[in-house]
Amino acid sequence: MLTYEHGSRDGVGSRLVVDIDSGSADGNFRMVFAIYRQTNDGGTARDGLKKWEFDDATPAIVELSATQVSHIIKVLRGESDSIFGDSGLVVKDKEKSSRVIFEKVDMPYLGYKLNIKTAWVNGETVKARILLNPTEALALRLAIESSMGMLAFGNS
Repeated sequence: MLTYEHGSRDGVGSRLVVDIDSGSADGNFRMVFAIYRQTNDGGTARDGLKKWEFDDATPAIVELSATQVSHIIKVLRGESDSIFGDSGLVVKDKEKSSRVIFEKVDMPYLGYKLNIKTAWVNGETVKARILLNPTEALALRLAIESSMGMLAFGNS
């Protein structure tokens, strides 16, 4: 599991968790990207810094197949600026529909932006984003690339 926490003093941070799920209904492995929104402010040095807290109950989440993950790799390798431009990649299952936008950015700093919007069948919609710096993006790329065999072929 790969985790990045980007908390902020003003409470608009997020946590990205990337993991592999082998329990899909079709028996295939999926790479899970979940972004959890920060629920508290981070405090200040004068007031005392606080431990960041995130909404673990309602993430913006998407589960991607090996082919779908390949689009993220193309962006991380510099072969594409984004996944399908502003429209992103839409992934649907019985519980939810998720839109993923992953793109290289140069504002507010050079790096990559991951946006996930999840619409659950119960009507709830969750939107979250995280910005990754180039070092974080490199670790993500290496983790994803080393997992591709398992995503494509499972434990065989």
